[in-house]
Amino acid sequence: MRRSAVQQGDHLTELGAALESVDVTHVQVRKMLGGDLRSRERAMMKLGLASQESMFFIPTDMATKATLIFPSDSALDLP
Repeated sequence: MRRSAVQQGDHLTELGAALESVDVTHVQVRKMLGGDLRSRERAMMKLGLASQESMFFIPTDMATKATLIFPSDSALDLP
């Protein structure tokens, strides 16, 4: 993507305003840029770019259909 210096400045100003509007701090931005996934996920949710469900490891419909099977008590006894 090519932007002039003025266009880049405008872009960064808009980005900063969007982050401030949802209370993302400069500390959180630094963490995101440093690879802090949790900070990135929180910011994405605040900006409306992601939902909690979109970050689930197991999709909700699969989890609700799952059947949990626990071992018998004897399986937990030590040999």
